[in-house]
Amino acid sequence: MQAIRHSLSCFKAFYCSRFIKTGILCVTLLQLSAVLRAQSPVVKPDTLSVADPTIFSYRGTDATQYYLYGTAGDKTVGAGFKGFKSSDLVHWQRVVKNNDPSYLVLDSGHSYGNKGFWAPQILSLGGDRPLLMAYTANEQIAIASSANGPQGPFIQNEKMPLFDDGFKHIDPFIYRDSASGKTFIYYVKLDKGNKIYVSELKITPGGSGQPFKVVPGTEKKCIEATVQWENTASAPWPVTEGPTVLFHQGYYYLFYSANDFRNPDYAVGYATSKSPTGPWVKSKESPVISRKNTGLKGSGHGDVLQDAHGKYYYVFHAHHTSQQVSPRMTFLIPFEFKTSKQGPDKIKMDYHQVKPMLLKF
Repeated sequence: MQAIRHSLSCFKAFYCSRFIKTGILCVTLLQLSAVLRAQSPVVKPDTLSVADPTIFSYRGTDATQYYLYGTAGDKTVGAGFKGFKSSDLVHWQRVVKNNDPSYLVLDSGHSYGNKGFWAPQILSLGGDRPLLMAYTANEQIAIASSANGPQGPFIQNEKMPLFDDGFKHIDPFIYRDSASGKTFIYYVKLDKGNKIYVSELKITPGGSGQPFKVVPGTEKKCIEATVQWENTASAPWPVTEGPTVLFHQGYYYLFYSANDFRNPDYAVGYATSKSPTGPWVKSKESPVISRKNTGLKGSGHGDVLQDAHGKYYYVFHAHHTSQQVSPRMTFLIPFEFKTSKQGPDKIKMDYHQVKPMLLKF
């Protein structure tokens, strides 16, 4: 690689002096130099193997701690969710209780489902109220709560799914909209493809009956695969999934992944709207995370995090190796908003700072 860079530098210097009037060749070579510099991140043996990851920022008595959850890469995917904690977003330690190394922050004995525990999300209702975990099990969405903070256990008093409409639902994301005072849940409905929807959600913890209810008549479709990068295999069952929503400068941003997760072209794009329920306009900049810009096959399905200093990150998974999909590995990439003269600001990912999440033993 060093030899290539040296040759490229000499070649660029020689020809730029002769084609300075047009500048075309110089620009092309500079772009090629940038590609060479943006190499794939180094994947270490202790890289965390958690798919569909989410990170919850928790302000403790002394400092901010970060908690990570996701789809397990081992047999515990059929039993619940592991938890991991970190103070620096790079080095992670397994959450245990009573020195039990097999502890799960949510387990099938105290919650809905007995297989396929996927894609959790943690939500704080503020104050001393229990934390919520929205998750997928048995290809349905359920919501559990923890009165003991992010280390759990998260439990359900009534073990039942959120939806009962005859469809399968996965990948929940609960969003509390300060502008309207309403709470929304984004999710994937399996209906001739994986399509992203939103519904209003009523939360009444502590009351009698089911504390979480979807408001009838509020469901709206947000995103489905319609452009080439979202279905590179021309699959008969197109996939858009893994929604995450945030608000910035008057616009709602919906991050989502597209293609089957086993496809090397699995990638992340985003859409914007002036309303939390749409209509959504897909960004022409998408995909903003893909194997073409991260160097990692199957880069996708994660969540947005804002750290204690206000910096934004997207946590995501990628294929285990260039030849092997599972267990999928966990990575973090910083991003920022690039000011736009018209319309919503653009998402600018820092591809030179893609880092693997490392497990501390």
